[in-house]
Amino acid sequence: MPDLKNLTTITSQALEAGEFATDFPEYYALKTVTENSLWHDHQVVFDHVQAVLRAFETEQYVQGLSEGQLAKVTAYLAQKLESHSRLELVQLCVLCHDLAKTQTLIQHPDGRANCPGHELVGAARVSELGPRFGLTARETDHLERLVRYHGLISEFVTRVIDTDQPAENWHLFAETVGELSLDLTVMMLCDLAGSDLARTDAAQFQAQRTILQTYLQEQADAI
Repeated sequence: MPDLKNLTTITSQALEAGEFATDFPEYYALKTVTENSLWHDHQVVFDHVQAVLRAFETEQYVQGLSEGQLAKVTAYLAQKLESHSRLELVQLCVLCHDLAKTQTLIQHPDGRANCPGHELVGAARVSELGPRFGLTARETDHLERLVRYHGLISEFVTRVIDTDQPAENWHLFAETVGELSLDLTVMMLCDLAGSDLARTDAAQFQAQRTILQTYLQEQADAI
């Protein structure tokens, strides 16, 4: 039986079939929100998050890692905070990262539609969601910070591109998010894969993916 406290049952296929409509209605509410921007070309938010989840399920974030780096990243993500692993909390971040887009959508006169501030608003909602997923207080706090900072890493990728100073920018990012750095890199690689950027601006997509893959490799080497 589908169970929010059993993360192995929360799959993209089960969600698509509506199996969690009663226990996780916030997720299905994303079907009512459509964004229109470089990242989301008239993309329904539910469809986006499903695509991000499929990228997570198929481990697209490990592309570009050597065997040694993959082993290190896998072992790192398997670390348990208390009852849940870092990887499981990244999975929950995938599920929860855009929930607040139902509250923050802005329709612009030129046809653009985006959701500024959804990271902070969404992070504030995690405290009520944690118990539903069977998280401890520490794990709920960890998930709250993942949701809060999931957009920040995208901003730092842009800074790397604009300033051509990867070391300086990643140092500043790591100082800000602490031990969440690798987790957020994995999350962002999945988020990027689930966007429309590969179609709307292929060069930008490739540049961002290369930067994130390089940063993940560097973090793996440092473990």
